[in-house]
Amino acid sequence: KNQIFSRLKIQKNLKSQVKKIPGAINLGQFSSGSIENFFIAKEIQNLTKVKKIPGSEIAVLYKEHRDGEELIEILSKLNIPYQLETGENILNDPEIEKLITLFRVLNVKGEMTDNSPLLEVMHYPFFKIPALDIYKIVAAAKKEKSIFKVLTSELIPLNLENEKKVLVFLNKILDCRKIVHNNTFSAAFELIINKTGYLDYLLSLKDNIQHLNRLETLFKYIQKLNVKQKNLNLENFLEHLQLLEENHLSIKEETIVA
Repeated sequence: KNQIFSRLKIQKNLKSQVKKIPGAINLGQFSSGSIENFFIAKEIQNLTKVKKIPGSEIAVLYKEHRDGEELIEILSKLNIPYQLETGENILNDPEIEKLITLFRVLNVKGEMTDNSPLLEVMHYPFFKIPALDIYKIVAAAKKEKSIFKVLTSELIPLNLENEKKVLVFLNKILDCRKIVHNNTFSAAFELIINKTGYLDYLLSLKDNIQHLNRLETLFKYIQKLNVKQKNLNLENFLEHLQLLEENHLSIKEETIVA
């Protein structure tokens, strides 16, 4: 099992034991969000260490998910344990969408006739293909009608800025295709996120804890599907996602405990 999935231990149930909250509501005004978040973190620290109030009885509510990212960073720096509950659909997360699009490219058998998914994947930062090279490849594909055909042909005439990066990308796609077609999807999943550099990319992001948690949520969901369907492959999984979308169903993000 990849070590990244052992870094985020999830506790499912968080229930407050407080039945009635005494006292008045205190209002605060701050000159910036950073100062406000630092104040909240220090107040939590005071409540837990000085007043000995259990952390399970303290909650911070915010309107937008992004509002909590800086607070989480401050809590981590002050070594204050926290649990993040979102319940958001991970399939709407841009980074998970990148992975799903990559899977769609890998699921193609034979030559790709639809250029759009492959073109999108080529732009992903973890493949590090220069933008000018992508433009040259797309221009050449207008004649050939296929980006994949251009990639598998002689690249020297294109005068690419970094031909090596393009070849590495192509080889990763071809290797990952073999992986998904020769393994159950649950087994292939971890191999792909490592081989493509996707996992390292998530680790490099500022709010990597949230992104890693969504990735683990997806992985656990796939494992559960694999239990029900022993020979689950990539094609089956993508068909399952299509059914979720058609029926307006979601995969809810699990709770983070840190």
